[in-house]
Amino acid sequence: MTFHETPHAPQVFPNRCLRKLKDCIAIRDRLLSRKLEEHKVTGTDEGQGQGQGHQEGGGITDDHVLMTAAEAFGAGVGERPVCVSDRVRLPYLECVINEGMRIRPVSPVLIPHTAMTDSRSPVRRGTRVLVNMWAIHHDPEHWDKPDLFNPDRFLDDRGHRVTPPCFMPFGAGPRVCVGESLARLELFLFLSSLLQRMSFKLPDGASPPNLQGRLGVVLQPLRYKVVVTPREGWEGGA
Repeated sequence: MTFHETPHAPQVFPNRCLRKLKDCIAIRDRLLSRKLEEHKVTGTDEGQGQGQGHQEGGGITDDHVLMTAAEAFGAGVGERPVCVSDRVRLPYLECVINEGMRIRPVSPVLIPHTAMTDSRSPVRRGTRVLVNMWAIHHDPEHWDKPDLFNPDRFLDDRGHRVTPPCFMPFGAGPRVCVGESLARLELFLFLSSLLQRMSFKLPDGASPPNLQGRLGVVLQPLRYKVVVTPREGWEGGA
């Protein structure tokens, strides 16, 4: 698998830092290509089975996750429109969103930064630093079966939602993304509204979507086909 630069980068980033950005993208692509090849060599049967849309042993499948999230949502709000206060009543849906951001981070390698001063850390002044979010979110030292989509990893034994310390889709520290709260809110409202009003399934005879994605400035899904139909009571829209 190869990663391609976006062909419109000069138009999107028309400034004198474009060359540095493209250099960073090239470094990121090499890192991710190497990790992908390592995964192909060491991948487990479970990860391969999930990629084929089939998983034995009673594990969580994509259909199970979608059905559970939809049922939890239906039990929470019924036919009224979604509102922000529903987030606390739908912890599993939040877990599905978190697991999606973990297993396929929008930005596998975060925006580069440069160390401005020398400190006690081994990173010297002038060093360019890139955070490999893909490696952090797929580290087997912190995630059990990291290539398996499992929203339950964000729930404790009592079913309460938890946030593992190594989960940081928006970065961490003083440079964390300032739009995190808004982005999380939009994800919740968008996904919950879709699940409330629509059902999703593969076309007859179609294979599950390829989850590898295409890497440009961000990780983008590959083209796929899906059948979307209104749920009962939502045929006329809202």
